[in-house]
Amino acid sequence: MPLTQYQDFLWLIKCNIFTVNSRNKMTEDIRWQQRFANYEKAYVSLRQISEQKDIEEDILIDATLKRFDLVFELAWKTLQDYLQVQGYTEYKGPAKVLAKALQDRIIENNELWGVMHEDRNILAHVYDYDKSRMIYKHVVNDYLHAFTQLFNKLKNEPEE
Repeated sequence: MPLTQYQDFLWLIKCNIFTVNSRNKMTEDIRWQQRFANYEKAYVSLRQISEQKDIEEDILIDATLKRFDLVFELAWKTLQDYLQVQGYTEYKGPAKVLAKALQDRIIENNELWGVMHEDRNILAHVYDYDKSRMIYKHVVNDYLHAFTQLFNKLKNEPEE
């Protein structure tokens, strides 16, 4: 292969790599925004169910806890996607993602988010009626406020 064709070949490879990297960056940007849109829907749904007064208590509690589980999962996964766009690709899993989000002041109150994470795991793995009722009180009295803070923080982020 003559030198000019080889240089043209290298140039094409570089362009292709650049295009792939550009697409990956764009996909990551869009991904966090899409995940945030899902977080917003789940968060609004949790807020609405927690304000209901005309539903049988057991159904209200069970619905609230299920929505809490979904919102918590979307919260940390949205944060993970957001951190990746910011260049922090090494943070995986809720504990590490929440610690980094706290460090970067995206979320507040590390203790609350830690207890929230533990409560989510209890709901997923331990089937204890009394604990679930206690967690329901945490959701309504504390966690909803933390989700609101996160929502407001990310809602005000500029779209890149």
